[in-house]
Amino acid sequence: MDLERCLLALYRQTTLPTRVIVSCKNNDELSINTFNLLHARKPPSVSLMCVTVSPQANVVAQQAAALAITSEVIVAITDDDAEPRADWIERLRYYLQDPSVGGVGGRDWQPFERWDEQVVGRLRWYGKTIGNHHLGAGPPRDVQILKGVNCAFRGDLLRKIGFDPRMRGRGTVIHWEMALSFAVLRQGFRLVYDPAICVDHHISVRQDGDINQRGGFEPTSLFDNVHNEFLSVFEHLSLTKKFVYLLWSELVGTRVNLGIIQIFRLIAIRSSQPAIVIRKYIVSLRARFQALVTSSKRLR
Repeated sequence: MDLERCLLALYRQTTLPTRVIVSCKNNDELSINTFNLLHARKPPSVSLMCVTVSPQANVVAQQAAALAITSEVIVAITDDDAEPRADWIERLRYYLQDPSVGGVGGRDWQPFERWDEQVVGRLRWYGKTIGNHHLGAGPPRDVQILKGVNCAFRGDLLRKIGFDPRMRGRGTVIHWEMALSFAVLRQGFRLVYDPAICVDHHISVRQDGDINQRGGFEPTSLFDNVHNEFLSVFEHLSLTKKFVYLLWSELVGTRVNLGIIQIFRLIAIRSSQPAIVIRKYIVSLRARFQALVTSSKRLR
């Protein structure tokens, strides 16, 4: 099982964690049973705890529940379908010795996409985001976005900022780490990405019906994903760049957050049926509008 593999990887760290907190839904019997079995196998110096939330809670709520009981100087985050390599904690701690660094992350090696990219975790001036965390290669570098499956933050800073409860999602919450990354930057700290900080990401099937990150189309999840990305970027940009981002999103956009040009491009290359492309655009348009509404409520 994913959780068992993840916990055993944490038990084998060259620098052991002082505490491991598993957060899951209170009806997730498989995870709770795995936690109970693995509790007896933990190293004596490691404290293993389980925090449960309601079945309706999403990932952000689960993480917030776990964060609420932390007191550590450094808080590292990974997913249950990830397997941190043995030096994961050691490498994360190294960078957070620098007082200017608020967060650090690395590469999540996935089963199929294995080539290398140099540009990772960037926000373009007009609002386009570039991930590529699972493909990053080369030396360590400052970035603007970290990825949730492989990251760590200063504990006091993370507890101060928290996880943005406005991020939408029924289970998985796409882009929660984007909102957090931008918040860390606004506090005046740096974010560092080092491809040598590795987890093996085994990519489990999502249980909430979100297939949009796998090339499919599910309207509710797409709405949530676009809302979260647009809200995170929009609130991070200056007033002038907010206007540019609005125009770029509506006229161009991306394969997920569709703008007008993307409609014609996707239909031209026959990557999707025209009716599906139009539906994606309408969902994206509605989600961008809702993100503006969500942002305006914070200003009241």
